[in-house]
Amino acid sequence: MGLVLDASGSTAYFALGEKSAGRATIQACTLGAREAPPSCQPIASFAPGQDGAGVALGGGDLFFIDNAAARVVRRRLASSVSSDYATEQAGVAMVSTDATHVYWANQASGSFTIHRGPLASPVSNQPEPVLRATPGSVSALASDGKYVYYVTRFSGTIGYVPVSGGSGQTLATGSENLTDATLALAGGAVYYVHTKAIMGVAAP
Repeated sequence: MGLVLDASGSTAYFALGEKSAGRATIQACTLGAREAPPSCQPIASFAPGQDGAGVALGGGDLFFIDNAAARVVRRRLASSVSSDYATEQAGVAMVSTDATHVYWANQASGSFTIHRGPLASPVSNQPEPVLRATPGSVSALASDGKYVYYVTRFSGTIGYVPVSGGSGQTLATGSENLTDATLALAGGAVYYVHTKAIMGVAAP
């Protein structure tokens, strides 16, 4: 995801790229009254990569993608300390969490894979595979603790795979171009944005 809120809804986190400066930052924004603008400040910086940067919250920590350095980073919100969670993840893009694990996608030439690791401890360069190489590229990722859901860019296909690993299955097709898709899970359904509409389909 590109934007996440903490459980209280009082702080938002997102990645902000500055192409002219050749860097990107993770911003933390304190949200106030509707009429008041949020107060934002950078809490981490990294070199932007071609596959963008995702952010996710889990276990009281913030996880974000550092594509240029091929790593997933954990930011301890309690101590403001950042450290490598997963390394040597070439083409890393998109990150999501559920109650127990962190998930991310790795882009390769014409395909992508999905991996995971436990929230409790870093995995270095040995994550657990979830989805084997699948044609296309991924533009959104989410997990409900049972399945990992993903959007295949350009084909408009929403797929899913068991969190413990397996073969990908198709949940919805024919959604045209979902290049900038967003996935949200709630009430036993999977929601996504398609052009100017919010669409939903029952979870498997």
